[in-house]
Amino acid sequence: MTRDASRPLQECDVAGPLRAAVESIRPSADAKGVTVRLTTPDEPVKASCDTDRMQQVFWNLLSNGVKFTPRGGLVHATLASHADTISITVVDTGIGIRSESLPFLFQRFWQAENVHTRVLGGMGLGLALVRHFVELHGGTIDAVSDGEGLGSTFTVTLPRVTEPHCS
Repeated sequence: MTRDASRPLQECDVAGPLRAAVESIRPSADAKGVTVRLTTPDEPVKASCDTDRMQQVFWNLLSNGVKFTPRGGLVHATLASHADTISITVVDTGIGIRSESLPFLFQRFWQAENVHTRVLGGMGLGLALVRHFVELHGGTIDAVSDGEGLGSTFTVTLPRVTEPHCS
């Protein structure tokens, strides 16, 4: 895969696109009765990124969390800084994911076969795009769930910018 050179990566505080994604999903979460929380450090957490694509990644993960979480549930996004990486974790109290489905989540046009996914719709492209965008940023994405009815956790890991850039 090659990255579109017309959209250069720039050093950014990842909290910005994450906050924007949370705020854009909040009206639909409120309408559905799902609480959305965001936890970020006080200091900037920097990565080299295309902020529009990162916001798209976060929006997709949050949107799925809200879509698959019943009224009264919670979707919680957390940004954390580590020695050489940063992580963005989106945890929901939604319908969960069967263990046999986890290896296929990020494949194009793939959807879990259950009544919830058929009713809620989608084309099976969102998580494939998320993985593609995350990998273009030198990162990884992982999903875990203890099974149906037990929620899901998606974790994006990106290289952290630790050195100031010289012009």
